[in-house]
Amino acid sequence: MAATELDRRERNKARTRQRIAAAARRLFEEQGFTATTVAQIADAADVAPRTFFRYFEAKEDLLLPDLQGSYEAIAREFGRRPASEDPLTAYESAILAVGPAILLPGALNPGDPVLAGRLAHAFVAWKARLTDLIAARFGGTRHLEAAVLAGIAVATTRAAMREAYGREAAGEVADRSDLVRQAFAVARAQMSR
Repeated sequence: MAATELDRRERNKARTRQRIAAAARRLFEEQGFTATTVAQIADAADVAPRTFFRYFEAKEDLLLPDLQGSYEAIAREFGRRPASEDPLTAYESAILAVGPAILLPGALNPGDPVLAGRLAHAFVAWKARLTDLIAARFGGTRHLEAAVLAGIAVATTRAAMREAYGREAAGEVADRSDLVRQAFAVARAQMSR
C-alpha cells in the first residue's frame, strides 16, 4: 500500500475520532452525560455504534478526552517560568497562560459520580507529574516539599474549577482566570498564617 494511501486513512481516522468527540461534547452539554447514550453519540457523529467502539471503549472515555493534552500544555508553560519564581506562582501563571477552561469544560458537572471519578484519577496522576516538575525546580531534591506544593496547587485548581462550575450552573458568569487568581491568593494567605 502506498504511503499516500496510509496518510489518507490516518487523516480519515483522525477526522472520525474528532467527529465522535465533538458530537459527544455537544450531547453532554445539551442533555447531560448520564442521559446520553452511545447510540445517540454515534448517530450524531454519523457513524455506526460499532465504529464508535473502534475509537472509544466507552462513552466515559469522552468525558475528558483532551485532559492529558491540557496537562502537557501546563507542564510546558510551567517549564518556561523563571527558575527563581516560587512553584505555586509558576503553576498559577502556567494555568493562566494556557487558559483554565481547558481543565473542565463548562457543561460538565464535576459532582457527577462518573466524571468525579475520572477527574479524581486524572488529578492524582497529574499531582504525581507536577511533584516531579516541582522537584526538578529544586534540583531534584526536596521531594516531600515538592509533593506538598503539588498537592496544594492541584487542590487549589480543583477548588477554582468547582466554584466556576457552581456559578455557571446557577446562571452566573464565572471568570475562570479570576477564580484561579482568587483561589491561589487564598492558598498563599493560608500558608503564610
